[in-house]
Amino acid sequence: YSHSNVVAEFTVSAEDPDAADTTSMRVITSADWPQFNHNGHWIGFGPDGMLYISLGDGGYANDWGIGHNVTEGNGQDLTVNHGKILRVDVDGDYPFKVPEDNPFVKDNNANSEIWAYGLRNPWRCSFDMGGDNALICGDVQQNSFEEISVISKGANLGWRKMEANHCFDYQKPDNHPKSCDKAGITMPILEYNNCTAQPDGCLGISVTGGYVYRGAHKAWDGKYIFGDWSKSFAEMDGQIFVGSNNGGKWSMDVAKVTNMSGKIPYILAFAQDANGEVYALTSITTGPNGRLDTIYKVVPAN
Repeated sequence: YSHSNVVAEFTVSAEDPDAADTTSMRVITSADWPQFNHNGHWIGFGPDGMLYISLGDGGYANDWGIGHNVTEGNGQDLTVNHGKILRVDVDGDYPFKVPEDNPFVKDNNANSEIWAYGLRNPWRCSFDMGGDNALICGDVQQNSFEEISVISKGANLGWRKMEANHCFDYQKPDNHPKSCDKAGITMPILEYNNCTAQPDGCLGISVTGGYVYRGAHKAWDGKYIFGDWSKSFAEMDGQIFVGSNNGGKWSMDVAKVTNMSGKIPYILAFAQDANGEVYALTSITTGPNGRLDTIYKVVPAN
């Protein structure tokens, strides 16, 4: 195994309210990680007060190889936490309490902390601070497509049966079968071509999940602001998108913003303030790297 991915709790320092007490660490979860990549960690408290934790499928590629379920991949294996969204109560028993309404609490063949499954590398999730408080994740896919998904209780997001909306063969990852068993799978709300294997009309190579906009620009209210790390590994070419929900059918456009021109830096993540404004966390290297990193407020051009 390459390393362990850890979620830990710290209390605030008694001397400095802006610092943590370094002696107070309490480990909430720890997952042995077979490969160096697909770490996919995000944490966030939901409107229900529970802590949600995203985990990638364990790394390498195609949900296959050392540390992966040979038969179905980690994403579909409910006995491992790789490729899952977890939901736990950190105010409960040590190290956490499993909420009684989690979907697999009564399933002896599944880990009870799992909230949703079938993810590859959920790179940044968020709860809508308005509307129905939906949990939305950008899930980095393989070579051909990228996806945005709404995560609901017990949902199977498809990986490695599916790559976004397309059937997937882990042995021939760029050749998508025409048909497969899609029963019980929650399809993404948005997908776009990955420049690695689908260069025609491609928009990037690694999706970066964002936030539903709830700020001062009313034309963007309820729209999902997200992006892509870059359209190229060779140079920075970050992308910022606007996703629109049209009566349940989603569409996406490249965002037109006021304060970012030319080649946009690599998009590492997004953030949102208490007023609903959205920010892009960027770097001009593959980052992060100190003074080469910049935070931009995402402001529409019109």
